[in-house]
Amino acid sequence: MIEFSNITKVFNAGGDGQVTAVSTVSLTIQQGEWCNLLGPNGSGKSTLLRLLAGEMEPTSGDIRVEGKSILRDDAARRARTFFFVEQDTRANLVPSMTIEENLVLALCLSRFPGFRRVRNKDRRAKARDALARFGMELENRLDEQVRTLSGGERQAVVLAKALVISAPVLLLDEFLGAMDPRTGPKLLSVAHELAEAENLTVLSVSHNLDHVMMNGGRNDRVVLLREGRLVQDLSVSEIPSSQWLLQQYEGILQSIQERN
Repeated sequence: MIEFSNITKVFNAGGDGQVTAVSTVSLTIQQGEWCNLLGPNGSGKSTLLRLLAGEMEPTSGDIRVEGKSILRDDAARRARTFFFVEQDTRANLVPSMTIEENLVLALCLSRFPGFRRVRNKDRRAKARDALARFGMELENRLDEQVRTLSGGERQAVVLAKALVISAPVLLLDEFLGAMDPRTGPKLLSVAHELAEAENLTVLSVSHNLDHVMMNGGRNDRVVLLREGRLVQDLSVSEIPSSQWLLQQYEGILQSIQERN
């Protein structure tokens, strides 16, 4: 269970360019939930993910996992719990390395025994099993360099890394943003299946409302943010349609425009 307790994040506090990215947000995400964070640019969605990952610290408030504060945990320690997936796969992959080498590197950084203690065939089998779940035949292309892969294939390798290291929480920041209309939904569907099968907790930032509604399961939520504040927290099953969600989203945009 992840708990944000009155989290505020202010950039350049006290300066001329002071910006409050997140303001007194309290939010609890249960294990196994898929929580969609929605809102216009500047609403604090990605900031919440980066606060969890340890890339920045809150100005005030607390973040707890299983009841324990993680604010003193550095990014390396948090990486055992949170796996960050961004739109740009270069943050997670080494393009000049092969698919297998990228996955072995992930194993070496996890609690799974390092490659010197694991036989090659065991490493390869673990990599193949993870890749096979995406239905892209990547398990038969382990010796190909990552830079030769398509955008969707690279993101599949990134998600496979999360599987081989058994990361319990996925942080998805517009991870489908650069994909074509056919590949994106397919990979999202697989990600939902994997999250349900592995009981993963997911926090996902997206601007694509159709993606949010497409795979809505019983554990899916939508959290709407406006200018760093939480304005709505709904179960996807409670949302009547993508059009209704769009109206809520546009209402937030209109209120910001009227205010400015």
